[in-house]
Amino acid sequence: MRRAILLVALTLLACGDARSSEESPMVIEIRQVSLSQTCQGNWRVRLTQEGVVYAARNQASCPPGQAWSTPWPGEPVARLSAVSTWWLWRKIPVDNLFRLPGHVSDPARATMGGYQTEVHLEDGARQHDVIVENTTEPSVEAVRKALQGFVPRG
Repeated sequence: MRRAILLVALTLLACGDARSSEESPMVIEIRQVSLSQTCQGNWRVRLTQEGVVYAARNQASCPPGQAWSTPWPGEPVARLSAVSTWWLWRKIPVDNLFRLPGHVSDPARATMGGYQTEVHLEDGARQHDVIVENTTEPSVEAVRKALQGFVPRG
């Protein structure tokens, strides 16, 4: 059975992606940013269409007004195989993300702390940014679930 699934995946990969290049972004980045006074623990992950993954987690506090104390690494944390990249992109609801408004929040759940999740998409022709604050949004949660495993431990 596993062999049959692998053959199907390889066949689909060899035949090309069923989605057009406009529906498959070249880059997606997710950032989890603290809404409190510290930036320690903030993390971010960037995935390219080719399966190159960069990830960083802040290990120290930042000067006021800055979100990042840890730069992007010089080398990727992972270079995924073509099949792994194909499967990972299938977990990300790209079309839904491009349709979201730039800011999603629930004022009734406003807090003095917590986190906001930011997603940035690029596909060559389009760019889109979404910030989710004080609530969850299913498409953004799907990105978080797909990519959070690449974040270095704090």
